Amino acid sequence: MFRSIHPRSILFASITALTTPALWALPSQYHVTYLGRDIYGERINASGQAAVLEHVIGEGYQPALWSNGTVIDLPVPGFKHGGAYALNDLGVVVGVANGGKIEHAAMWSSPSQFVDLGGLFASKSSHIMGINNQGDCAMVAYVEDHGRRGQRSFFARGCTHPQNIGEIGGNYTYVERINSAGQLAGYSQVREGETDMRAYLWTEGQMKLLGPCRNTTSSGSLGLNDHGHVVGFCNNGAYAPQAGFYYDGIELIRIGDLGGGESVARAINNADVIVGGSKTAGKQWHPFVLDRGAVPHRLHDLQAMLDSSGAGWALDRADDVNDAGQILVHGTFQGLKNQFAILTPVE
Repeated sequence: MFRSIHPRSILFASITALTTPALWALPSQYHVTYLGRDIYGERINASGQAAVLEHVIGEGYQPALWSNGTVIDLPVPGFKHGGAYALNDLGVVVGVANGGKIEHAAMWSSPSQFVDLGGLFASKSSHIMGINNQGDCAMVAYVEDHGRRGQRSFFARGCTHPQNIGEIGGNYTYVERINSAGQLAGYSQVREGETDMRAYLWTEGQMKLLGPCRNTTSSGSLGLNDHGHVVGFCNNGAYAPQAGFYYDGIELIRIGDLGGGESVARAINNADVIVGGSKTAGKQWHPFVLDRGAVPHRLHDLQAMLDSSGAGWALDRADDVNDAGQILVHGTFQGLKNQFAILTPVE
């Protein structure tokens, strides 16, 4: 689950339940839109655009923007390859441009406007992992930090002057998401030489540790919304069974699963709709959607919620969800593995 930048109160609850639409007040089916062969989805924005990596034969992976069925190539002048990792609602895309042994944080302020931000770091390896609508960035880089060289995460107001958010004892910190308030969510290594991580929520210079869950040793934050609510996973180290969690700003709550004993929560929108992947009773991974505003709080199998456009798809996880309820999913399509699509609620 851990990703390196080399190759990415009772009253309140009752009021919320009464005032937030239940999941099934929303469409109970989804229409599938295929992103296309050799297109790897990363994030979607409020308009349903997606930051993607395009695999070009003979050229490797290239950054691109998927918009209304069209793949728009993003330039990397002076570099050979690149990747688009995230985008905001204004269509600004961020990621990396690389060539040889150099990886530079990159931004595309428009499909034709490339900005190399690698110079912000005394490092040959830096990436931008997220950008909010205010233009603030979440970044990672390999840097010298208090005599140790390791991976660190950064908050950059206006995507300039990166601020190292620190670490908790190890030599590795990763950031997954940034919200409109400039909060960051990710995970940090507990001790050098160990695989255990801790999920965190960083707010204005303070890193709050969120996990692990009970009876686990490791955790990671993967999703964050504008309310400071976080989702992710807990486990007992690499490759161990995983339990998805939801953090409501007060406590860490396990979300359950689809019957197979495992789940990972990957994204959450501003209505507290959560998506991710879970094992079914048949021990297959399926994507799920969970509406924390609906009671009971149970996971729904997205594979069983597709309309006729879902023919040929075997989905295994959901990676992102926007405020319109559109969901970025991964799976196998007509026998081809590692395919991506966007699920749109059917009105």
